[in-house]
Amino acid sequence: MGYFGNAIVITKSDTIDGLPAWEFMNQTGSLGKYLAGSVIYVGDSDGTKDVNVIIAGTANPVVGDGVLFQNLNNGDVLPVKVDYVLSTSTTAADFVAMRNET
Repeated sequence: MGYFGNAIVITKSDTIDGLPAWEFMNQTGSLGKYLAGSVIYVGDSDGTKDVNVIIAGTANPVVGDGVLFQNLNNGDVLPVKVDYVLSTSTTAADFVAMRNET
């Protein structure tokens, strides 16, 4: 997996806004939910959880495009790059998004 130069705590949301969640990508002063191909760490410690995400590069994403990863444990890292962590069908609550500046 390697090392990452940036990490932020994120919350799940069904808002698909295209506005970057990363300050180095977004100079508007209003951060959005777009994770721009980030790697997601699941830090939920209460049993196994599910996480519904939109995979990086999905064209014209909508909530229905979500891919559900099931039975994740505390400390798991999703094996895909992610643009959005959705509320719908997600039972985990604690997330860290990681990526290198590009």
